[in-house]
Amino acid sequence: MIKYILPLLAFCLQLSADNLISNADFAEGFKGFVKTGGYSLRDNVLVVRGQPELGDAINGYQKLTRKLELNEPANAKLELSFDMNVIRISGRVNVAIRESDAAGETLRYHNLIFSKWDTTDGWRSFKKTVDISAQAVNLEFFLMSHYLDGKDQIEFRNLKILSQP
Repeated sequence: MIKYILPLLAFCLQLSADNLISNADFAEGFKGFVKTGGYSLRDNVLVVRGQPELGDAINGYQKLTRKLELNEPANAKLELSFDMNVIRISGRVNVAIRESDAAGETLRYHNLIFSKWDTTDGWRSFKKTVDISAQAVNLEFFLMSHYLDGKDQIEFRNLKILSQP
């Protein structure tokens, strides 16, 4: 009996470990993402910058979004994780999961927020587990940056949103 249970358990664990962010390693560039502003790629690392041509002038809002493929988002438990390297940040960066209802109205954001007071001293891993509301019909990954100047640079890799049991 155990020889049947162990392979089935391994298969179920593999299913639960699928990343809900398609193309999260950016192997296909920004395919499937919607972006504005200073986002670029370097060796599958997402680089967020202010606009260098503005120098010290602060620019407003930039975003990178991706709809998530989750068949039944309501009441799901998700784990958002990523590695981040802060070279310099003078504004604010949000990494989030957005929930919306059937009409597309935002129900809430599950945010990890970073500001000029946050440093990483090289690459650092971050993780947040969230419960999705019963009213959620759509989910979206959001990376938003606010008020970055031309000297700011924040790098991301290993973006994941995993479904949790």
